[in-house]
Amino acid sequence: MSKAISLSSKQINRVLQTCLLMQNSECKRCFIVLSHAAMRVTEIALLETKTILYPSGKIREEIHLPSKICKGLKPRTIWITNSTTRLIIQEWIDYRLSKRWGTSLSSNEYQGLVPGTKFIFNNRGRSYSIQPKPRKMQNGAIKTYRACDALESIFRDVYKRCGLNNASSHSGRKSLVSNAVINQGRTLEQMARILGHSDPQTTLDYVVKAFKSKIYFYFFDGDNNDPQNKKIKDLFHQFNIKEERYEFFEPDFVTHNFSDDEIFNALGIYLEDDDELSISQEDLKEIKKKIKDGYDSGVKIEHIIDEIFDVKHYGSFSKKKFGKFLGEIVINEIKKGENRKIFPFEDIFYKRFYPIAEIFLKKESYF
Repeated sequence: MSKAISLSSKQINRVLQTCLLMQNSECKRCFIVLSHAAMRVTEIALLETKTILYPSGKIREEIHLPSKICKGLKPRTIWITNSTTRLIIQEWIDYRLSKRWGTSLSSNEYQGLVPGTKFIFNNRGRSYSIQPKPRKMQNGAIKTYRACDALESIFRDVYKRCGLNNASSHSGRKSLVSNAVINQGRTLEQMARILGHSDPQTTLDYVVKAFKSKIYFYFFDGDNNDPQNKKIKDLFHQFNIKEERYEFFEPDFVTHNFSDDEIFNALGIYLEDDDELSISQEDLKEIKKKIKDGYDSGVKIEHIIDEIFDVKHYGSFSKKKFGKFLGEIVINEIKKGENRKIFPFEDIFYKRFYPIAEIFLKKESYF
């Protein structure tokens, strides 16, 4: 079975919204958000009410997971501070109270729930059972660990119904660390403590796999010293991704991948979408001729267009906007499938390293 994928924020939100259409949605949404707070499936199944609630009934922000429910009997701390997560947990508590699952008749502490009961119940109001399960290690040794196959199966079913066939209960942990390190700048050591990894290298493996699965190539123009290029390159080096997997210098992305006629036609459509620009047919002919002359002589096309705009007082030509526009043309061509234009960059890079993988193009284009 393939290893669990990490999810983007949009995918996580889509899963939570789709759960609303399912039976026992309150429970499903609750164990999904707990998994994305770094909890393992067995830890969710064994979590007790008193661990997540104060006697006053308030949901704890800092949750100390006891050793008896953690992998390797190593206790650790997780944080429940996200407002959506806390709201979903409260919705599950309210649902339990309405069903009278594990409720107390004599006390209002813990919002009326019995503190020693498991926090997550199945759709029959019962806790999930844990079974010993053998696993063959790489060295051939057999190791027995605790598993909650019933809850794991529900996790996978929820994700499959959301179109995420390779996601599992472990996707929450991978998503948390990948998004925190890549998007928020958290250190590997911080995330290793939250995940319960004794070796940060294990945490790094999560991040690298997620990073490689999301970025298949990135354009660096040889004549551009944009600081964003350096930032991305430093990130690649930090994750120890081999340079030949991402370094891709083009003399000029536009002239290398589009003919002069294609550039001119794209410019015409680009100008039609700009209500503030109105260019005469005579000037368009001049632009077309200069694009062809520049294309033949190797002059940067966007400089030619920019110069004509400036001389004719048409205002500023947005090279970045036009670059994104051309990038959309590339994406639309790729989506057509087999009967489409094959761009030169694919022969140079994509077909060499990723013959099967789905293409992802960064929205930013650098001239």
